[in-house]
Amino acid sequence: MNPVPLGVMLAIIIAAFFIGGVTGCSGRDMQAKAEAAKALAEANKITAKLQDDLNKVSSEYEGFKANSNGQQTIRTNTIKEIYRDVEVDPGCAPVPAAVSVLDAAISSANSAASGESRK
Repeated sequence: MNPVPLGVMLAIIIAAFFIGGVTGCSGRDMQAKAEAAKALAEANKITAKLQDDLNKVSSEYEGFKANSNGQQTIRTNTIKEIYRDVEVDPGCAPVPAAVSVLDAAISSANSAASGESRK
């Protein structure tokens, strides 16, 4: 005869399967959390690099914008001074000095659009 009763043996086997299942699920859960933490750390690195790139481009744009606004103000004031003491032509012909300022602005905009550095 068997020294351990059948009911006790079944209870031990069922408990062993239950403990094994819980341990397996808990181990898989820890593994999944570790993988998620690793993916999050990698995503943070990529995000930081992209933010640095964005900051660089933004700084360049802000510098360009400040320079362009300064040039626009200078050109506007120059044209105002040119037309301050000039009589308007009855044929509405532009003043040559004002035309040269506007041509310089067009040339500057075209060179900036093509990527050349011109002031």
